[in-house]
Amino acid sequence: MTCAGASTSRRERQRILQLLELQMKRWGADVMHPEGNLLVRFGMIRFRVPGQPGSSRYRCRWADHWIELHSTCAGIYSETGAGIVFLRPVGKVYLFTGEEPPPPGGAATSHGVVPRSPDERARFSKSCALLLAWVEAYERWASDHRTPRSRFGLQATANPVPTPR
Repeated sequence: MTCAGASTSRRERQRILQLLELQMKRWGADVMHPEGNLLVRFGMIRFRVPGQPGSSRYRCRWADHWIELHSTCAGIYSETGAGIVFLRPVGKVYLFTGEEPPPPGGAATSHGVVPRSPDERARFSKSCALLLAWVEAYERWASDHRTPRSRFGLQATANPVPTPR
């Protein structure tokens, strides 16, 4: 799985969708791990925003960006508004241009852009590579902490994710 260059073809975005959908299932199982929440053990901060309904959110820093996960989305965000977001309810991945990650239960499609221009495709590709590098690092760590039973039949990622340069 790569996000090479600025191509971000429909097929590439579809492959990213498949990977992130699988990861969402893994993360859901990891939260319920018998030895404790693996996301928290990996260093993510679990929090809820007062007055916001929905699931807990998990956040950590990665390469000058924020990774944030919750029941309806996963993404990587920066203070400059560049990043990507996978919106599970609509089954789409977008270039994210908002200032704050979408809350649980919020579709946030108003800040999601299908990358079309060369600049948008380049930003999408860079953000995608960073997110996938984090997923790979997490999976390497988590594989040492999961039992075959805790995987709930989920298979390992078929294509390794290259580390961005």
